[in-house]
Amino acid sequence: MVQFVQWLRRPANLVGLVLVLVPMAHLLRFIVEHAVNFPRYDSATRVIEIALAAENNTLTVNTLFQPVNEHISATAFASAALLTWLTDWNVHVEVAINTVMAVAVFVILMALVWHTERDALAFAALPAAVLFFSVQQNAVWIAGYTGFVLFAMQLMTLGAVLLAASTDRLSWQLVLAMLLATIATYTNGQGFVVWGLIIAVWVLKGVRNWPVYGLLAALTVVNVAVYASLIGLGDSSAGANVLSMDGLGGKIQYALAYLGNMVARGDTGNAVVVGGFAVGLLLFNGAAIWLLDRDWRFMQIWVPVVGFSLASAAITGLARAGTGNPPITSWYISSTTFFWVGLVASSSVLLVRAQSRTGRGLWRYAVVVVNIAMWVPWLVNFIPGTTESLERVIDQGRFVDARCIDRFLYIQDAEAMEQNGCYVWYPNQVNALAASRLNLFAHKAPHTILGETYAEGAPVIVEGVNGWAGYHMETWLLGDVPAADVIHIAESQPPALYGVGVELENMVTEADALLTLTDDHDTIWHVQYADMDSELGAFEEHLRAEDYIGTRFDYETESDVDFVVTRYEKYDLDTDNPVEFGPSMTMTGFTSVADRLRPCNAVTVRSFWQGDEPLPYSYSATLTLDRVTGDDVWDFETVVRSDSQLSLVPSAQWEPETLYFDERTLDIPCDLPPGDYALQIGVYNYADGARLLPQFADQPGERDLARLETITVAGES
Repeated sequence: MVQFVQWLRRPANLVGLVLVLVPMAHLLRFIVEHAVNFPRYDSATRVIEIALAAENNTLTVNTLFQPVNEHISATAFASAALLTWLTDWNVHVEVAINTVMAVAVFVILMALVWHTERDALAFAALPAAVLFFSVQQNAVWIAGYTGFVLFAMQLMTLGAVLLAASTDRLSWQLVLAMLLATIATYTNGQGFVVWGLIIAVWVLKGVRNWPVYGLLAALTVVNVAVYASLIGLGDSSAGANVLSMDGLGGKIQYALAYLGNMVARGDTGNAVVVGGFAVGLLLFNGAAIWLLDRDWRFMQIWVPVVGFSLASAAITGLARAGTGNPPITSWYISSTTFFWVGLVASSSVLLVRAQSRTGRGLWRYAVVVVNIAMWVPWLVNFIPGTTESLERVIDQGRFVDARCIDRFLYIQDAEAMEQNGCYVWYPNQVNALAASRLNLFAHKAPHTILGETYAEGAPVIVEGVNGWAGYHMETWLLGDVPAADVIHIAESQPPALYGVGVELENMVTEADALLTLTDDHDTIWHVQYADMDSELGAFEEHLRAEDYIGTRFDYETESDVDFVVTRYEKYDLDTDNPVEFGPSMTMTGFTSVADRLRPCNAVTVRSFWQGDEPLPYSYSATLTLDRVTGDDVWDFETVVRSDSQLSLVPSAQWEPETLYFDERTLDIPCDLPPGDYALQIGVYNYADGARLLPQFADQPGERDLARLETITVAGES
């Protein structure tokens, strides 16, 4: 520590380390802005089962060691279980732990540079930080579980290498190193590589402790065999892929692309070229350090560290490569940082030693020139590539956060999700999450889509495509509706997922049962997805027969998930004399005012309309109460009237054969004299005043108002 403090007193070294904070701060800001309390990627959702098992106290050892995508992730699963018990598996906490581990990995790598060549740290720290904290690793940084798998394995790898390098016999350091290697084996698919790294450290140190070598080799074989038996290589897709690959060339190309994608832009071919040159430069630098300095200390540390990336690339290339240009995803970039930091370290060591002026000076400068010639085009490639990656992941994050999460809440259908570009998770697992107390959607406030006209006690029929959809619709769309008021129509009860299940109260599948639950209610609500064929059938026919009128409300969430809400209200309607206006508009019924018409009273008249075909205009209506002064249809004096748009839905937007509701109030004067009064209604185009004439089969004529009823107001006795 004293030596490090003295090293920091040199201005160049201090400035170099301070600059390292810039890319780190940039990444941390990115994480804060884009990490959400939701398992963003498909591999991250795999751990949901572990979280649910931990929450429900059904977690077993077998569950921790079950394969995921041909990998064993027992350590990451155990961490998810622990986070569940401590934080209800808060993914924000998981991402924070992941970030802390990643920073720790970088600190250890920089400590290795300082241990190898102190003065090289000032040159290596900034470029290594730019690479390591690149948002080109966006998936790893904000995925929580996925990042934990990779960075935890990296920490164990570095720990095992350092412990093995600190001893040359069977001691507590080596035992601890072997323990870390064992844990790493069951952390991810490349975990068993750590055993080879421990052996490589001792080989490069020149240790000839053959019994310990035998022990390490035996433990390596045992762990790899156990790992292979757990994942069942004979049945795995990875094993099948290896057998189907066309030639060694494709595998090598994929491995090089795996390494080169760290700083490449564009297609995979670009990454192959970058990876090939990077491997060549690393071999060139290693040979230069060995030949110029005979520095086995550098080799002992950096060969195993870089070897981890090279071995991971080889394994990935072997298992996943094929003909053509295979995609390289940022999931796998994380382990390549060992390679690139090792490459930065080798270039920095050569740069420092080129200034020593001790022998072979021209050779040293030539090696530095080669490194500069290679690094400049890579940096030119890397900086725009990082910007493109940042823009891409921000756009993806906005799309996912603003749209896909709500689609999961409401749609719950894998095929629909895929068609809408949101197929990045496993819906059944998210269903299970939402059905338990471990609820990652808790920060999503429930919507209440029934509007102000809903009153407690009115039945609400929820019609989902399945039981889980109905459950979610009730949970997030009907936040203020008591459970006793909700009636579910679904194909079946939601199945139990991972031991978690729910029962939908008041679930019915037959019209008769629905009639029993909704009987004696004047208002009934119905909620369903837009464009979904309702299964109500006979129930709706019964409602119409009982003078229930359905009013449709289209509801669209903030995330483009559409619903149709229909309010059925029971009215005492006069439907005996429907009135046609013009060729294609009909008033089907209205509420009589005969028993309510008296002085100083306000009467509300409700009427129901439909268009037989699309209407060209949005019409207005006039409702009048007229005193009858003679026998002719024109013999009347208007007492009070109400003019406004016809219906809340403009008539130009009406759909054929759909009922639309119109409501207007007449304020009856207090000095209303006795006599006969006519309630009349007319329809006109507000733009030019042209009227649609009412058509009465029994009373043809050029009248512009339809008389709905005649009421006699008696005088005071």
